[in-house]
Amino acid sequence: MPEKCTIYCLQRAWNTIQKLSKKSFERVTIRDKTKGSESLEAHGKKNSLIRLSHLSFIRRADEFTQLRGSTWVYLGSLETEDVKAKDRVMSHVENSESIVGVVVKPRFDKDDRFDQLVSSIAAECNGLVFNGDEWMDPNGKVVLSLGEDGPPLP
Repeated sequence: MPEKCTIYCLQRAWNTIQKLSKKSFERVTIRDKTKGSESLEAHGKKNSLIRLSHLSFIRRADEFTQLRGSTWVYLGSLETEDVKAKDRVMSHVENSESIVGVVVKPRFDKDDRFDQLVSSIAAECNGLVFNGDEWMDPNGKVVLSLGEDGPPLP
């Protein structure tokens, strides 16, 4: 997995993010407690860390609404032979209650728990993971691939 990904969740994820992070890592730091735009860092092995930034709906035209909308429009512009998969992902994005941005430093492979945490959050919050090239279910199965020649990201 690349060092960044995004989880689109069908339920609000902040409490789950905190619970799973604290269960997996000894050192977890809450970076922002602002409702609807919370974030934390969990420190892994060898000076590595995973930063999780949670967005949820607060008001019309907020950051969550703009990101969800721009992602949905972007997906709508894709040309693919797998229309069913595209429609499934578009519906998932449209119905998302939370968006979780994931950044890992320096790399996911520095600590096995990073991948496990992303998968666990996606599983518990009914999420799809987008890594810039592919949409995956919580088990890492590719649901929709954009391929190398897909349109630029929003």
